[in-house]
Amino acid sequence: MDAPDLAKEVVGRDRTINFGAKDGVLAVTFVYTIESVNWVWDSGTQKLCRKVNGTCPASASSWSEDSDVIADSVTNFCLTYMDYTGTLLNSSCGAPSASALSSIRAVIVTVTVSSKVGDQTVSRQMELTARARALTP
Repeated sequence: MDAPDLAKEVVGRDRTINFGAKDGVLAVTFVYTIESVNWVWDSGTQKLCRKVNGTCPASASSWSEDSDVIADSVTNFCLTYMDYTGTLLNSSCGAPSASALSSIRAVIVTVTVSSKVGDQTVSRQMELTARARALTP
């Protein structure tokens, strides 16, 4: 499959940069994937929804256990955003400012789950850091 056909197939999810033809050089198009990940945590039901290139329904009562809920018994959920230097762009798990959005280079996802084991409650905190590759300030 040649590049123009590939680019047409991924238009809905991907973006392209076309550098155009230069004397003696063929036109070059880079295709890069853009993923949108939507997270919603409902503290009342303690369920966590995650959708890639989609949106979680607004009400947790309408979430599908099979396709929407990725975790239950979630007692805390936080997204922390950082720029390329590691400087935090949001505080207390709040949304970053609109002016900081283009500076995001890493996201720390923190999830705490709790469950009963006998007569005790056991809590576990999991943390994942996702970094954008090959992006400069």
